[in-house]
Amino acid sequence: MNRINRMILEKRIIKMMGITKDQAKSLVDVVHKGGDLDDAIAMLQNKIDNERKESGLYSDNFTPMIGDDLRWVDVVKMIFRVVDFNQTDTTIDSMGRPQNADLHKPYGFLLARISHFPLIC
Repeated sequence: MNRINRMILEKRIIKMMGITKDQAKSLVDVVHKGGDLDDAIAMLQNKIDNERKESGLYSDNFTPMIGDDLRWVDVVKMIFRVVDFNQTDTTIDSMGRPQNADLHKPYGFLLARISHFPLIC
């Protein structure tokens, strides 16, 4: 992989994952050396999670909800990885239409990860 290709890949990773240039460079180095990118990303996510927990910026007891705690515009063009789906009290009627017990609630919630922290969508 030549220098220009490495720089392009670093920029794409930074934009896609919302990480620093040094973090993206370390991921590109893993790819360049023939390592497993998924494992490297998981290790980086765990490292970032641990740093945030230690600094008090992250809590396992709070997962922000897009639209309430975060603006949708802040997550535009970010790649989500869906972890779970909670259908709340939604059921499907005999015509195949979703029915929600509370008109003020969504049909369900996606628990997703963007790069290194969980979100509710």
